[in-house]
Amino acid sequence: MTLLFFAVFPWLSVLSQEPYEARAARLQPQDIPPLLEKAEHGDLPSQVLLWLAYSGGHGVPKDVGKGVPWLRRAAEQGSLESQFVLSTVYEFGHGGVPIDLAESFKWAFKAAERGHMVAQHNVASDYFHGAGVEQNLEQARYWYGRAAEQGFAHSEWMMGRIYLEGIGVAPNREGALKWLTKSLAQGHAPTMLTLASIYMGPNGIPTQPQLVFDLDRAAAQTGSHYAEFEVGRFYRAGYLNPPDYTQAMLWFNRAASARYGPADHYLGAMYEAGEGVPADLA
Repeated sequence: MTLLFFAVFPWLSVLSQEPYEARAARLQPQDIPPLLEKAEHGDLPSQVLLWLAYSGGHGVPKDVGKGVPWLRRAAEQGSLESQFVLSTVYEFGHGGVPIDLAESFKWAFKAAERGHMVAQHNVASDYFHGAGVEQNLEQARYWYGRAAEQGFAHSEWMMGRIYLEGIGVAPNREGALKWLTKSLAQGHAPTMLTLASIYMGPNGIPTQPQLVFDLDRAAAQTGSHYAEFEVGRFYRAGYLNPPDYTQAMLWFNRAASARYGPADHYLGAMYEAGEGVPADLA
């Protein structure tokens, strides 16, 4: 039986040598019954492939709900990626599975303990917000640190925030800048905004205008509407050069088109004052 099986489906004999996703994408309807037979007998690769088949509609009609039991069986057998993906299924309720944050945390934690970088970040976030587990800022910092040490930009940013704002620890500007600099090097937009905030005075006037402008503009180019608003504010106030109302309106309009409220307020003020346009007091 085994020899016949691999004679018909030789690609399965090298399952560990090619990503599961590539194999799943080639599945045809006739491939599914043999996979089901092997999966029922505990074959982990077949269980993973069935999850991918049902969740992606490869060889079968797409039905995430039918794939989840196979994903769980693979996770229970120790498939690291399956443990992580299963945690997201429970977090977001994919495939009609009821949202269960405690179950999500359980599976994310299993993957995190085994070194899964994104799972480590998610576990940290759960501890930070008390989602599916009791809030514990010390544990949050520990797991953010684990993911940050692996180079996960969002965790590096969170470590920077923790030390900058003194969240569960004494404020430490040097420690904050260490992690924020690492995250910035990866082009992480929230980090750009956090660093920009460090160099803003209490009255909203930048203490290092060129640096703050460069950070805000870089974040705006990633689509941050808050950053678009801040760039507009720079041009309107003339922190670097004489005010440029045309550029200010351009950036305020970008933010306003995304329903960023403060941008609407500033646009109204510019029209009322006739900044770059005829005054409109109506």
